[in-house]
Amino acid sequence: MSVVPSPHTLQRGLLPSPHYRLSQVRKQPEHHQCRAAVKQTLRVEIDKIPSQVLDSVEAESQPLPEVEVPAVSATIDLADISPTSSVDSVVDLHDYNEDSESETDEPSGSAEDVSDHGQEWAGETVMPPHEQEGLQADLAGMSLSDLCGSDRAYNVELSWLAFNWRVISLASAESTPLLERLQFIAIASRNLDEFFAKRVGGLMRQVAAGTTDLKGTGPEKWLPEQQLNMIAGEVSAMVAAQGRALHGEVLPALRSAGIRILTYSELSSTGAERLNKYFQRELELLLTPIKLDPAHPFPYLPSGSLNLAVTLEDPREQSGDPQFASNGHPLYAIVNIPPSFSRWYEVPPSAAQEGDSWQQAFMPVEQIIEHNLGQLFGGAIIKAVHVFRVTRNADLERHEEEADDLLDMVADELRERRFAPFVRLEVAGDMPGALALLLTEELKLDTAQNVLHVHGLLDMAHLSSLPVNKRKLEKGMVWPAWKPREHPRLVAPLRRKRLRKRRRWAGPAGGWAGTSIFRAIRSGDVLVQHPYHNFGSSTQRFVEEAAADPSVAAIKATLYRTNSDSPIITALLKAAEQGKQVTVVVELKARFDEARNVGYAQRLEDAGCNVAWGLLGSKTHCKLMLAVRREREAPHGLRTYVHVGTGNYNPSTAAVYTDLGLLSCRPAVCNDVVDIFKHLTGLHNQVAVGGYRTLLVAKEAMRGQFAALLEAEVAAARRGQLAAVCIKVNGLDDKTLTRKLYEAAAAGVRIDAIVRGICRLRAGVPGLSEGVRVVSVVGRFLEHHRIYAFLNCGAPRFFIGSADWMNRNLMKRVEVAVPIEDEALQRQLRDVLALCLYDGVDAWDMTPAGQYAKPAYRRAEAPLAVPLLGADESYLKRMQKLGETMGCQAALMKLTDAEGKRPLAQLPLPAAAT
Repeated sequence: MSVVPSPHTLQRGLLPSPHYRLSQVRKQPEHHQCRAAVKQTLRVEIDKIPSQVLDSVEAESQPLPEVEVPAVSATIDLADISPTSSVDSVVDLHDYNEDSESETDEPSGSAEDVSDHGQEWAGETVMPPHEQEGLQADLAGMSLSDLCGSDRAYNVELSWLAFNWRVISLASAESTPLLERLQFIAIASRNLDEFFAKRVGGLMRQVAAGTTDLKGTGPEKWLPEQQLNMIAGEVSAMVAAQGRALHGEVLPALRSAGIRILTYSELSSTGAERLNKYFQRELELLLTPIKLDPAHPFPYLPSGSLNLAVTLEDPREQSGDPQFASNGHPLYAIVNIPPSFSRWYEVPPSAAQEGDSWQQAFMPVEQIIEHNLGQLFGGAIIKAVHVFRVTRNADLERHEEEADDLLDMVADELRERRFAPFVRLEVAGDMPGALALLLTEELKLDTAQNVLHVHGLLDMAHLSSLPVNKRKLEKGMVWPAWKPREHPRLVAPLRRKRLRKRRRWAGPAGGWAGTSIFRAIRSGDVLVQHPYHNFGSSTQRFVEEAAADPSVAAIKATLYRTNSDSPIITALLKAAEQGKQVTVVVELKARFDEARNVGYAQRLEDAGCNVAWGLLGSKTHCKLMLAVRREREAPHGLRTYVHVGTGNYNPSTAAVYTDLGLLSCRPAVCNDVVDIFKHLTGLHNQVAVGGYRTLLVAKEAMRGQFAALLEAEVAAARRGQLAAVCIKVNGLDDKTLTRKLYEAAAAGVRIDAIVRGICRLRAGVPGLSEGVRVVSVVGRFLEHHRIYAFLNCGAPRFFIGSADWMNRNLMKRVEVAVPIEDEALQRQLRDVLALCLYDGVDAWDMTPAGQYAKPAYRRAEAPLAVPLLGADESYLKRMQKLGETMGCQAALMKLTDAEGKRPLAQLPLPAAAT
């Protein structure tokens, strides 16, 4: 049922009036929404608003009558919740047999009328551009158990592929700068590589083991074999769409701009000779041609490698000598292209044929090798050459409990992964069937499930490494330059004007512009947001200053993923060299970063740091740093400072991932972080001694605490009070919390879920989830931060953390979420959520059929979300204008830029600082 707001509630501004929503619809004809559409999409249905209220609003004359509002109940104390009690009260145990998942963090289609699924919308692009095989578009009448557990309602593999369709769409969008369209094709290709290595690899391992019930197979569950067949059809269409976007749209447009990916036919004779000499000088000695016959076993092929399949003819066969007889069978050889080779060779304009020209041009290395194969097969006749590529399984079985040493186990797994079974074969579209079949059989693959015929360039992921000189580009071919701003709270007030002209990090010894980051944190919590705020002068500075500060006695940190030559690692090493107590929890099992993390762990250990490898059976995914500083004015002479983040301590990804970090010295938060480190490095069990004071921690209690917060909203809705939940995560597939969200929606709780990737929750289904909106933002930056907001009877509660609402995060990882209590910091989060909900540029709305439409067509519902309930109309109009015209990411750049230009005295500061 829906909660009917009282006229009193409308008049006090706790809910935007129907007049506001209707007037906004009238002002925005592009929405194509009339009063009937608003009735359909909004949780508060106009039919159920008292007639006297609606009449007064439409007439814009009579004041709203007062009615009594139920008393606000006491808020829930999460610290009092046991780790299991609330979960058991949420859902029967047999209803959340969780999927065993591997690790996981477009050509435009025409808008379709989905009114037969309960809603009309006016999206210009729909992704996927077709209904995915196996998924049920109309979920009306489906039971709650089936909604949360049936593959017909949600399948994780198909949901992941649906996200990649949204990535591909940016390659076809004319609003995306031309060279950036090339990047999105590369990103989608890398995503598919990882999908096959992990997701498809896991399914193939189940098939090989003869498993049919690993995921609780039943009447509504698909067998691994079925899923592989569905994936094959979906991926085939996706790769074809990538090819059309690349060869039919992006490359021709780049060619018009003077940038080319060349073929040998475009070279002059001197240009071809130049590349031939490059082959002889730098490539030939590193290549090993392998003939395929009984005397030469099939060569070793690394995962992700490009290879040439060469069809040969030996002239000596005509001599009649038996040793050269082929018995009528074609002769084949394979040339593996080493991964160490640069994929692109820059060809100067002087290599062009007469009458032709270009500004920048590049030749794929496989073409250079192909046109010089005569050097490798002297005397043989080369009949044909076809490129192919292979992918190996990265989803290998682990037995952590049986390992004597976790480091040795990971090292063994890395060696095993090099020789893991193949999961995919990509072949050139013109490869003959007999040759493709030969390769398929040698690699022990299934032709229908694992072989992709690609028309055009193979390994499009390498397009991101195309060495284009951006200084020579025409205006508008790349994103406008963005330099992250210094957080105004971390810049000394008297020096801000000069620092705008010369903002630079003076190094750990000199400090940042002569002011201490610890002093800034003592004045109140600081919330930094990357890439809008500078990572180097905030998060990185925290650990660098701690390492250089003589008053800091101890530093502790968790590391999940970081970059090569990490300044975080460098700072920790320096701290250890100076005699500080340094403890680092390095997660060795971070997929595809194991080798790097093993190397860092050994370096830290050699420098005298206390290094822990994480926990058996769980990944340490939380983002925590802690510094203990000697201060005379502090209690007992020591004060603890912490950083709790949503993203990795990685300067490279901080420039392109959106993430949040809280810098704090609040005792309740700091004491909880201290206890988490005791748990990670020792045998400490905080639950046994009363639980954590402030933080939500997985896997101990986080799922149950989120479930309790949802239940509190349900209870408020049943009392007739406003109730709403707004979350922003990368993925949502936990069955327990999904069920709670459906139950909350049925009780009248407004649900807004900003979910970038996979999502089990289906939005806008009549009779099931009319009050549920699911938004996916895919743009210039990778949306990565996690925010959780609950209306809480008019006193909203905000959290940020490292956990998605997925089973793996909540039950198989160590995750942390921290409450944001200062109103100034809550306003920062409100801006982020509001702009995502109003986004008319990068946001997609999930349709009731499970597809996604862009531009988002339910933006008029944004005022119903937790962050905007009760906001004044001027703020709503400002957020609406920014979001709809610029998109949330560009708008946040603008807001951050404006924030840095305001006088310090005018900045909103936390209560502790005022």
